[in-house]
Amino acid sequence: MSFLYLINFLIPQESFLTPVIEELTLKRWYISRFCNDLPYEWDEEIQKFSKRKTAKRVEKILVERVKFFKNMFEKYNGYIEVGCCIDTSFNVIAKGGRVFKRRNVIIFVEPGIRKGKLTPYYPYTRISGDFTIDLIRGYLLLDWWKIKVLVGRESLSIGPSHWDNFLLSGCGPPFDMVKLRCDWKNVRVKVLSAMLDWWKVEEKIYYRIYSLHRVAVSLLRNYIQIGVSEFGLFAEEKFPILTLGITYFTPFILYHIYSVARGKKAMHNDNIGGAIDFTIYGKGFAYFGEVFVDYIEFKKTYRNIPNIISFQLGVKMSDFLLIPRSMVVVKFIQSHSWAYIHRNNYGYCDYIFVNQCLGHPLGPDFFGIKLKLTHHYNKSMDLYFNLSFLTKGEVHLGDRWPIIFKDEPQLPSGVAENEFKIGGGVEFFYRNTLKVKINGEHKWIDNWGNTLGRKGNLFGIFIGIMFGIPK
Repeated sequence: MSFLYLINFLIPQESFLTPVIEELTLKRWYISRFCNDLPYEWDEEIQKFSKRKTAKRVEKILVERVKFFKNMFEKYNGYIEVGCCIDTSFNVIAKGGRVFKRRNVIIFVEPGIRKGKLTPYYPYTRISGDFTIDLIRGYLLLDWWKIKVLVGRESLSIGPSHWDNFLLSGCGPPFDMVKLRCDWKNVRVKVLSAMLDWWKVEEKIYYRIYSLHRVAVSLLRNYIQIGVSEFGLFAEEKFPILTLGITYFTPFILYHIYSVARGKKAMHNDNIGGAIDFTIYGKGFAYFGEVFVDYIEFKKTYRNIPNIISFQLGVKMSDFLLIPRSMVVVKFIQSHSWAYIHRNNYGYCDYIFVNQCLGHPLGPDFFGIKLKLTHHYNKSMDLYFNLSFLTKGEVHLGDRWPIIFKDEPQLPSGVAENEFKIGGGVEFFYRNTLKVKINGEHKWIDNWGNTLGRKGNLFGIFIGIMFGIPK
């Protein structure tokens, strides 16, 4: 191995391949040591599948999904995805992933273009009217000994539940970041510093930095996986080209929460928190959970600030209710009434990026139950079914903490919005060349918008295709 070289790229965490690897791990056919850290890496995941022999039909189907993605970069020059979403508005997004390789150098880029009136999101550089364009992801990944360094833009998800994690869900925009990762046997240490959007307050510009430190361990032949994370979100008037979050490199996880709560550090404007997540595997099932700590009142103060803790618990099962070639995920999620909201009155340290929550997309003040069933009908078609019931309170991102918490916060707060959603879809794979996905969902909402007596009845549909770029 050369001293320093570029060899790798990451599987986009929103890719169809992410739940495929998750299911193969659930069946113990293939073991991912750090399943709660997304995105997966190409050389650590896909390349190892060729060394395994499949026995059961479902494993062969899942490996066919892996081959489809692999062909995008072996038989083709990458991929193009085009999606159309129709609900309360009409939106179209097109993006393409391409790997550029020269000797030992690999560069991965994924530009995109969007037409629609959704909340600003990557790609978000406006061209004309409601046309926007930008680089969705693009980075270099350097590998030296057991240390990997990523420099560039990528989307991250940390936690046991894809899209529903409280620390980082991957639903928000990708980061411009520097990320260091070191694997040693069954221990992984990860450190990253990311530039967020800048914030203008009273003619002053604040540059916002997100810093994350994480330690993950895999125990008992990877049957138990545990991760502990600490984050700090802070702002500086001067461009922090040198610090980049280094001031938050601490030897003790959650140390800063304790220090700030006890008044030992004058960082009252910084947003500091942490999370603990786990996955415990059995044969054909797995229990998982996450606890997100936004604030802990170690010492009583006149403000009577509550312990701001959110959590999720769930189970994953294969061949649910004897349905062959299937996987089901059931989970309970609960977000504290004041989660993600910071005490700073100007909001530049809130847990958001380009108006999107870095954590769970629903933000604070909700609880609910979710179920997702996936059935692999044959090697060319997958079927999906979703069911959820959520209750959302009146607190939203952008609200501010009260000066004094007179009473224990209620969950949900104020008038509760109740949402029942049912959805389903189908995904077709044609000869490792073309993928077509069609999803639909229907929502019934009581007290829509936290307005007493207001009803909502919404329907949405998504149609997307993916195909290879010819050489």
